[in-house]
Amino acid sequence: MRFSICSWTFGNTPLEQVFALVSAAGYACIDLTATVDDFDCDRVARLARDFSLEVSGLTCDGGWPAEEHDLANKNVLNRQKAVAYFKRQIETVRTVGGDYLIVVPSAVGKSFPLGRDTAEDWNWGVESEFDDFAILLTFASGTIGTFITCAHAGWSYPFQRLEAYGKYSTIAVEDMEKVIYAPGLKQAAEVQDFKQVPFEEKWGYVEEDRLFIDAIVNGSTPPVTAEDGYLLSRLLDGIYESAKAGKQMDFRR
Repeated sequence: MRFSICSWTFGNTPLEQVFALVSAAGYACIDLTATVDDFDCDRVARLARDFSLEVSGLTCDGGWPAEEHDLANKNVLNRQKAVAYFKRQIETVRTVGGDYLIVVPSAVGKSFPLGRDTAEDWNWGVESEFDDFAILLTFASGTIGTFITCAHAGWSYPFQRLEAYGKYSTIAVEDMEKVIYAPGLKQAAEVQDFKQVPFEEKWGYVEEDRLFIDAIVNGSTPPVTAEDGYLLSRLLDGIYESAKAGKQMDFRR
């Protein structure tokens, strides 16, 4: 597992000193602020090489008080300019060999809403970020799974749909509202509808809190352990490594 630290932690400290401090502290990676107008990719590459550090990714630059860098700005033209600015930040991530860009839907340092309330600012931020995507998964067993999310572009239900296909069988989950199970040929599909179930129960918060308290009070084994959290982090890290290196990762070793 790799650990990274953001250069923002060091304030206005010169970049060379930041790299030296991060390297001396034993980190393997560094996360840089994506001030692309002042970003010198060659300099960053040289520092990363000199201090044996990897640039893991960039933290977005909202550029406040520059309103044209604010994804949640009241002016639609400023929001469009902000989207273009963030696209440049994404390209910079690719140039420096990073894996991600941390995006904040409103400018960091913006301490007041520009709309009638914070909800209006939130909606402006949502309108700026289109997050529709589809993933096709093929498992070692031959099972095929798909994950589709579609929300901000059209708000068409279901926003997320997860499907798994077996031999003449399918199970699909639509958001947290409905489960559809087709067990096989010439068999009726089973549908469970959870629309009327309270939100906190449907999303698992009630059970999660109950099991957490029970583990503390009665010493029971939590359903999700620290080991599970570690393995999940290892899996996600492996996905990034696989995508970057273009090869399969074996988690059994």
